[in-house]
Amino acid sequence: PVGCILLPSHLKKFVRFGGPCASVVFQPLFRSIDADRESSSHEYLHSRKVSCMAVNKHGDVIATGSEDSSIRLWNVTHADQHHRKLKLLCSFCGHFGAVRCLEISSEFSLLVSGGADGNVIVWNYRTKRMVKMLSRHSGPILSLSLSAISGQIVTLTADQLRLYTVNGELLSYVTLSEEMDEDIGSRTRGGSVTVAAVSSAPKVVVASPAAEWQDGVVAVTGHAGGHVYLWRLRSLATEQWVSRDLPQSADESRDASSGTHLKWSPSHRRTADSPTHSSSNGSRLLTRQLYISASLTKVHRSDITVLRLCSAAATLGNSGHHHKDLVTRCFDDSRSIDLLVGDADGCVSRWAPLRLDQLPNSDLQSLVLDSAHSITGQEWKK
Repeated sequence: PVGCILLPSHLKKFVRFGGPCASVVFQPLFRSIDADRESSSHEYLHSRKVSCMAVNKHGDVIATGSEDSSIRLWNVTHADQHHRKLKLLCSFCGHFGAVRCLEISSEFSLLVSGGADGNVIVWNYRTKRMVKMLSRHSGPILSLSLSAISGQIVTLTADQLRLYTVNGELLSYVTLSEEMDEDIGSRTRGGSVTVAAVSSAPKVVVASPAAEWQDGVVAVTGHAGGHVYLWRLRSLATEQWVSRDLPQSADESRDASSGTHLKWSPSHRRTADSPTHSSSNGSRLLTRQLYISASLTKVHRSDITVLRLCSAAATLGNSGHHHKDLVTRCFDDSRSIDLLVGDADGCVSRWAPLRLDQLPNSDLQSLVLDSAHSITGQEWKK
């Protein structure tokens, strides 16, 4: 399938990829009589079709991923007023199948790639070295995202959502299931998350600016049929150890006797002599759990194909009266709070967090009680 990305510089062009001859095409954002003359095509960038792309926040570096399993980094310069020139900086090889998704973080100088082989690789695109491989996912990587503030990496497969630190350490993961009849939410067993029930297959994920130690949304997932879920972290009642070899699929993590999805390794419990983060056999201590905190009101009818965070209504100049357009705000500020949701039909919706003065008194009272309960650990009596 053909895809495209918007160039941040001047926000007047986008790049289309996925066409024949392993090509990418730079085109003007708005059609005009001279649109064909202002387009520039670059062919045979890989030995097979370009399957994904990413661009840094300045628009001068792009990365292309291909079905030939390679990733190439390009410097983008102006050949003339309308055309772009690509210069190959380096090639990254580490995947054993097609590269499915890419993301560049200018703040951390990182390039993150996800492949059909179920591996996620973190690269430093300035030193041109591999930093970390996040392997043994449950299947091909559908989508990934990197937080511009905390550097947290969120990865998504057909039946798993995972959250890593910027150093590649697993914070939490959850198995996704469409087979549960109960209301949507996170199910627990013995104090641990076993499965999160969702209405439809996951398609795309975006990481939020919130860090794992903050009480906020850490990820947003878009699903088939227009469903969108917000994910948060909460502390486990009992700290438990998870094996280094995570279950690779929902079937692999299913307990044959009970028929439930098991998230944790029951044979690893923390003791006084246990290390705080990792053990000699490679097991990992997880103290937080991912759960669905809310689902957005369903306004989309087709599959969600893109999720994007943008800054709130910013102003131009010193007057403070003219708002920047929505496209500009997508690349305006890493401390983004508004959420843009796009679907396969080309419809886009924008979501903004409510302010306290916009909440009804009943919801405000419930929020205060919930906050007090989370701080004290016990319910307040009215």
